[in-house]
Amino acid sequence: MGRLSRLLNRTLISTVLATTTVSAADVIVNHHETLQNLVMPSAMSVGNQKAALVSTQLLSFYALGQRFELSLEANQRLMGAAAELVATNVGVYQGQLVGVEGSWTRIVVANGLPRGLIWNGQELLAIEVPGDSQIASTGPVIYRLADSHMVPNSMSCGTGDLHPTGDQAFATIVSELQTAFASAPGATSEITVGMVGDFEFSDSFGANATAAIMTRLNNIDGISASSWVFRLRSPPSISSPTPLN
Repeated sequence: MGRLSRLLNRTLISTVLATTTVSAADVIVNHHETLQNLVMPSAMSVGNQKAALVSTQLLSFYALGQRFELSLEANQRLMGAAAELVATNVGVYQGQLVGVEGSWTRIVVANGLPRGLIWNGQELLAIEVPGDSQIASTGPVIYRLADSHMVPNSMSCGTGDLHPTGDQAFATIVSELQTAFASAPGATSEITVGMVGDFEFSDSFGANATAAIMTRLNNIDGISASSWVFRLRSPPSISSPTPLN
C-alpha cells in the first residue's frame, strides 16, 4: 500500500503542476491561444458570483480553431469546504462541453476571468490567467497539455533526460496507478488532502491567492470525478491564504 499511496500523492501533485504551475521554469508551452469572443453571463463577468452560482451558466469562447461552449453549475462540495474563503468575486464551477458526451470541465471565475481544465473526451486542455501562468499574457489563454513539456525530473516521474509532454507525463502516472490497483484488487488507500496558503504563496499571488487555491483543488476534483483511477471522496481541508508568521 505504500507504493500506491506514493503514486496517488504524485498524481495529485502532477495535476497541480501540469495545469497551473507555480514555477514557470518547470513547464514549457509550445503553443497557446488567447480566448477570443469570450461570452459569459453578466453575474459571472462582473464578479457577482453569489448570483451566478444559483443556476446553470453558459460560458463560451473561440480558440484553437473551434468554438467552446461550457455548461456550468456550482461545485457545491468545494464551495462548502471553502465557504469562509470564497468571496463574492470567486466562483467555483463544474460542468461539461455542450453536446459533447463524456466531456467535463472545472472552471473558477475570479475578477471576471475564467481559469481551469477542459476534457473534451479525447484530450486535456488548460485555461490560465495572467499572474497564475507560465505564459506571459494580458488575458486568459488556453493550451493543450500535449503542447506543454515538463522539465526533466520536475515531477519526479523517472523520465530521465527526456522532455515529456504534459499529457505523456500524466499518462505515465495513470498507467502506474492502474498497474498498482490491478496488482491488489479491492485494495483502497485514502489520503487526507489539505491546502495552506503560506507566506510565499500569498506573497506571490496577493489578492488572487484564494482563486489560485480553488483553481488547483477544482482541477484535482475534475480529474478524480472522471473516474480514471482515483476519486476525491470528500472536500479537502482548506486554510486561509493569509501569510503565516
